[in-house]
Amino acid sequence: LSSTVLSPTSTSTPGLTITQTATVLPTLTTQPDPTSTPVSKAEGKLIAYYATGSGSTGLPVANIPAAQLDVLIYDFAHINSACECFMYNAGPDTAKSSALKELKKQHPKLKTLISISSDKNSARFSDIAASPVLQKAFARSSVALMKQYDFNGIDIDWEFPVSGGKYEFHNRPEDKQNFPALLAVLRADLDRQGALDKTHYLLTITGGAYPDQIANLDLEAIYPLVDWIDVMAYAFAGMNNQTTGLKCPLFASTSDHSSYRSINNADAAITSYLSAGVPADKLVLGDALYGQGWQGVRSTHNGLFQPNDGPSQGTWANNGIYSYQDLVTNYLPTYLRTFDEGAQVPWLYNPKTGIFITYEDYQSLAAKANYVLANHLGGVAVWELGFDDDQHSLVSSLYSGLHSQNLP
Repeated sequence: LSSTVLSPTSTSTPGLTITQTATVLPTLTTQPDPTSTPVSKAEGKLIAYYATGSGSTGLPVANIPAAQLDVLIYDFAHINSACECFMYNAGPDTAKSSALKELKKQHPKLKTLISISSDKNSARFSDIAASPVLQKAFARSSVALMKQYDFNGIDIDWEFPVSGGKYEFHNRPEDKQNFPALLAVLRADLDRQGALDKTHYLLTITGGAYPDQIANLDLEAIYPLVDWIDVMAYAFAGMNNQTTGLKCPLFASTSDHSSYRSINNADAAITSYLSAGVPADKLVLGDALYGQGWQGVRSTHNGLFQPNDGPSQGTWANNGIYSYQDLVTNYLPTYLRTFDEGAQVPWLYNPKTGIFITYEDYQSLAAKANYVLANHLGGVAVWELGFDDDQHSLVSSLYSGLHSQNLP
């Protein structure tokens, strides 16, 4: 990737912009026309996850900013003991799928996908991928579920082949070869259904952002089978980190002197996928709309890369997860905002409370949109809509950035 696109500062001293009161992200003054022709450039895609089982649950379908989205991914479908796909909450999911059908009628360019679970049912992916019989059963049930709920495709969120996810997840070295075999069966079933319906059904996957997770994917075999890969470049710092950090750095922070500095950023992940041969337009930059906070943080360097006493009280639970609306209302007015010119992301800190929060705002999202356009990537995918504020300010910022005509 071009090092001239929003490249980090080259000075040895971190490039920081500090403001006592953070600027609240402005909303769009003109809303996009929902019936307008979609932008033809692939790099303009704005994709958003709509989760029904996270702490942010509660955003009504009617409040989804569909006019600004190209694709909505509904989370999650689950996998039963027979390795077949099903909706865990059939009643609410049926009601929401009906509402989504109406939403698509109002916004004809919007496509919807059903994402198959990355939660506890990811434990079954390794077994499914290892068995031709289970591959067929899974693919058949997944396509049937997609049709039943009127989705435009399927998203596979396996976290993660070979390395596993949670400690109890099944995994095996053969996952690397078995995953594309599973995708090939699913792609074939989608194409058969698509031929009957005279349409193309989308198939997408999520992919990890760390070198070992990327190495465990047979990308040369995978990318021809999928429409895009959502690179999960938004979890470089989590609630269990012993030191504070930046969850969605675009580039390496010049203040990061750890041994992970060269890999803890989105650019490093995207570069790895490109080096493995994945076309740029099949890579979607994953981002997260929530903030991540820690408590008991000392004031050195305004709290960045400092020890902590665990996650702070977040918006919904004691896990340090904040909605943007909560940050706008209760933190931005009084917390010190610092923008890391190297990483191209901000953070908040209050020395009185000892709370540090890494988050996204208009400035960091503009940088990511610029990066996607300049490097001809497939777009941006955000996790997830319920974390935004009531005005959808973060989504609006990305929409504006991705539809900018300032870049060739």
